[in-house]
Amino acid sequence: MQFLQLSEDQRKIVEFITDWSNDMTGIYGFCVFDKEGQSMPWMQALCRGLYGENWGEYMAENGITMPDESAVEMAKEWAAGNLPEWLVIDVNSETKNNVIIFEDKLGEKVED
Repeated sequence: MQFLQLSEDQRKIVEFITDWSNDMTGIYGFCVFDKEGQSMPWMQALCRGLYGENWGEYMAENGITMPDESAVEMAKEWAAGNLPEWLVIDVNSETKNNVIIFEDKLGEKVED
């Protein structure tokens, strides 16, 4: 088994994005969709938001394996309700809440 050694900053970013994804899943459901009907979990949607429709190829070509501060900033925007136009939420999914209150692991509180 191999273990990855993260810096303190990397660990905080990974924890923030993981918690954000869990919170968004609890509020809106596991999957979101693009306007063409393709489903994806929240973390993949975030990657698409950051790197475009071909995000997987872009990340592979550029050696991107971890979220960075730009992912945190985009996640905060989405948590505040500023979702991109291409992202569609299934209104028929069971949701726990319609209001996002998200505790930011980087030291702030985001409320909508």
